[in-house]
Amino acid sequence: MSAFDRIEQRMPELMADLAPASVPDYFDDMLRQAGRMRQRPAWASLERWLPMDVVARPVLLRAPALRPLLVLLLVGLLVAAGLLLFAGSQRTRLPEPFGLARNGVILLGTSEEDIVAFDPVTGTTTTLIGGPTRDIAPWFSRDGSKFMFVRLSGDEIGSYWLANADGSDARAIAAEPVDWFEFDDAGMRILLVRLLDGEAESSVVDVASGASTVLHLGDGARALYWRPGHDQILYKTSPEGGPTDFYLVNADGSNARMIEGVSPDAINDAQFSPEAHS
Repeated sequence: MSAFDRIEQRMPELMADLAPASVPDYFDDMLRQAGRMRQRPAWASLERWLPMDVVARPVLLRAPALRPLLVLLLVGLLVAAGLLLFAGSQRTRLPEPFGLARNGVILLGTSEEDIVAFDPVTGTTTTLIGGPTRDIAPWFSRDGSKFMFVRLSGDEIGSYWLANADGSDARAIAAEPVDWFEFDDAGMRILLVRLLDGEAESSVVDVASGASTVLHLGDGARALYWRPGHDQILYKTSPEGGPTDFYLVNADGSNARMIEGVSPDAINDAQFSPEAHS
């Protein structure tokens, strides 16, 4: 075999013999199917309106990853919960009217006849009711949000006053001599027994409006107590020369009924007994 008979020279001829036909057998079917389909309108082709590099970006076709979204959602919930806790901690929380509670400030009537608050933690003293008036005998409401005090007129009791725990919004509650007073659980109402022309008059005073509702409890009604957890009042009557009886009445003065078989010493138990909440 000479160098001119090498197979490399016949390679193109051999490849042409081995290669399939340039037109496949199903070419006619493809043409018939394409002829039955409408051409896509020009406006539907994004390449006519957007640059090719924008249309061809595959990242726009991918579904967003869920894990980063879940992490962001969890972080947002934690931040919202933290803000709610912070906002709640800034509110002044009043103690429950019964049960254990931490010590707060102490109200004092000074020798200058002013009302001051002493903080046992810091040791500081703050004047709540001062000035030229003569004020004595401060008394906190059960929730610690308000206090009553007596304003003297000369050497006599002039009137009974009410103020917020910080000494603000001081206002007169009763101008007549008061024989008894008692705050309700929420500090919103006050039981008063006034002495009018030698006669005792029992009433309920609304702290917000100052309106007074007279309770017609009969002669000799004394020692009025709010029944804890109920809109009722416990009181006793002690007519001169008569026996001491105990009564329970609604806060509006209705449905007064005598408590049978109660000894005079039981009134303190009735005021503080846990069964009173039921």
